[in-house]
Parts: sequence; structure tokens; C-alpha cells
Amino acid sequence: MKGISEIDFKMWQLTNTPSLIEQISRWLELQNGDPKTWSCCDFEVQGINLLLRNCTNDIPNGCLVIASVYLSEEIQRDGVFKSLLNYLVRVSPWDIIAIEDIGNSNLINFCEKYGFKIVSTRHKTSYYIQKHQLPRFNVSKFQY
Repeated sequence: MKGISEIDFKMWQLTNTPSLIEQISRWLELQNGDPKTWSCCDFEVQGINLLLRNCTNDIPNGCLVIASVYLSEEIQRDGVFKSLLNYLVRVSPWDIIAIEDIGNSNLINFCEKYGFKIVSTRHKTSYYIQKHQLPRFNVSKFQY
């Protein structure tokens, strides 16, 4: 897994059409070899676009950052985001889960409801939580 280029990773995504779980697993494996090169990666499966990072502004150590998430209309309000969070909490090697630059008032309300904190006064639309503080959501297992 070490030494894989970003182009190789993209080609793997395009030619093999791996599940989101397979893509995230591979990206997490690449963190062991070169976390600076693999500081962010975008993932896509039908109905979900996701951009993850391994760091964010004003959090000094590495963390799992949901930098961007898009769910198609068909899968919104079906627990997909909560099941994604359950999955990310389970597989993340970092203690902090963050969500950057939230522009959706429903997602801001969600973060506040479940105890996420604002990253800083400079980044008032970015939230974080210690992964052990995030409740396990009672939703279907993440299967994408």
C-alpha cells in the first residue's frame, strides 16, 4: 500500500468502483505510509460524495475531518449520515471527529444537539467532538 500515488488511487476508484467502505479503508491504510500526501481524499459512490481530511485549522493534532458531504435526495433523512458517523467513529485512528464549514442549518442543529463544539471563534461553522463522546446512533449499519 505504501508508495501508491494519488493517480493510482484515482484509477483504482474509477476502474474498480469500490464501495465507500473500501475506499475509506484504503485511504486510512495510506495514512500509515505518508499522511502528508494523503491529508485529504474525495470518495464517491452512487448518491454520496465525501471529502475527508486528516487535519483541520485550530485542532493541533490529527483528526478525522468531514470536509464535505453530499447525500442525494433519495437517501436523505434515512439515517445514512448517522450510520456514516457510526462507521467513522469505529474505524478512525484519531480521537477527534470534525465537520468543516457547515452551511446547512439542519447539520448545525444536529451538531449542537449531539454535543459537538465549535472549533474556534475563527471557524464558527466548523464543529468537532471527541469520538468517545458521540453516541452510537440506532440506525442501519453503514453499507455503502
